[in-house]
Amino acid sequence: MTVNKAYSGKARTPLFRGAFVRIIDPEVNLDKDGTTSKAWSITAILPAGTDITQVNAAIDEAATKCWGSKAGAIMASRNFRKPIKDGETQCNRDGLLYDGFAAGQITFKLTTRQQAPGIVDRFARPIKDAIGTTLVDKKSDTHEVIPENVIFSGCWFNATFCAHAYDRADGRGVSLKLENLQLVRQDQRLGAVGLTKAEDDFAPLTAGYASEADEIAALLS
Repeated sequence: MTVNKAYSGKARTPLFRGAFVRIIDPEVNLDKDGTTSKAWSITAILPAGTDITQVNAAIDEAATKCWGSKAGAIMASRNFRKPIKDGETQCNRDGLLYDGFAAGQITFKLTTRQQAPGIVDRFARPIKDAIGTTLVDKKSDTHEVIPENVIFSGCWFNATFCAHAYDRADGRGVSLKLENLQLVRQDQRLGAVGLTKAEDDFAPLTAGYASEADEIAALLS
């Protein structure tokens, strides 16, 4: 029997490199009802051939809960939204691969909209903020700054998640809901390919107008 949505139990990813990291500073979205919501997300990059048995098992579990015996056929359909993709699909509008991605890689996005995910360092100490302030002594509530705990695209992580199967008017699919992260180590920062600087996109505006109104009129003409 088909249900509207279903979740798997908690699962764990293999070690992955993170891209498009929006963990400390979430993305703010405008919803259809006019309200805003926050989304914390990270895209995992794994080398070709990485064992993702737990990831696939969670996807299958959520799909079976949602569609029962029809799950296999539904997931094989052309329009099904699959969470796992090849690195070659991670391109900008000009068809150039984003930094860090390559054909053959395994990639998937982990997202949560309920609350900020928990994140700890390699010693399982809670990371408090973007500059790496980490709670090291819960009794005295003392903190120290650990530069190696600064989080950015290019770092390596472990993550826990659950798979979310959904059946809606706009389509069927499975997404991966982020729960918690562990920052394992830093690596070279990943940047966006094909993005230009603002100062390269615009020329200085001509000065010398009698008033602001005259300047606006000239710019609109």
